[in-house]
Amino acid sequence: MSYEGYGNSHISVGPWGGQSGARWDDGVYNTVRQVVICHGATIDSIRFEYDKRGSSVWSEKHGGPGCLKTNKIKLAHPDEYLVSISGHCSSLVEYGPVLVRSLMFESNKKKYGPFGIQYGTYFSIPMTGGKIVGFHGRSSWYLDSIGVFLMPLLQRNLSDNFAAPRNYNTNGTDEKYRDDSYDLEDELNVGNLAVIRRPEINSNTKQAVSYGPWGGTGGIMFDDGAHTGVREVRLTSQGAIVSIQICYDLNGKATWGRKNGGSGGNKIGQDIF
Repeated sequence: MSYEGYGNSHISVGPWGGQSGARWDDGVYNTVRQVVICHGATIDSIRFEYDKRGSSVWSEKHGGPGCLKTNKIKLAHPDEYLVSISGHCSSLVEYGPVLVRSLMFESNKKKYGPFGIQYGTYFSIPMTGGKIVGFHGRSSWYLDSIGVFLMPLLQRNLSDNFAAPRNYNTNGTDEKYRDDSYDLEDELNVGNLAVIRRPEINSNTKQAVSYGPWGGTGGIMFDDGAHTGVREVRLTSQGAIVSIQICYDLNGKATWGRKNGGSGGNKIGQDIF
């Protein structure tokens, strides 16, 4: 298990699966080079090859000796890296322990799998913009559960001076057109790392990481900016979410964002924190 030199720049997500078996934790590395999956009616075992400052490091095999079929995922290191996993969890027999029944891996280039049987409760990483740099979970005769360590790839340096909303116009694709109300940003590409930097106004600049958005590509993109907290959320719906409006906390003061969405709908929530 290795965490040396990586500080607190990674986050742990999961694990998904059952509570049986012994806990394992591979730690955090620079990236994942290879995955070896043994599977049949469930995921029997899994093993990873990591990269640690240019050197190959193999994990222990997590799981049991059974193996109806073996698949190897060899990533085109260093240009290819894992960004997401998904799968299914359920018991192999009635009243038995919950196991990882299937797994699918996604890199920045392609998808691998599924491996195993797609049966049971579906799970996936609920965020984007990160690189998988390690795994953890539980195992016994099978792979009981699995989770990941993520290293954020998209970083934003935000200041309280940039808490005002910013709008984008879209044409229904991933291409974005900035309108006159948009604050100009310097966008740089550093290798595979997309970095967006804003000018630093003072030494009290705070940092935030952006995840998402989830949904479609139509409409006008909104950005309420970064604040010190969220105080209240108001939602309306009519078959779908019609609108959302959020009251933020900005250094102890309540600040309402604009109402995003359409008019009408039924009020379904006013959560006050």
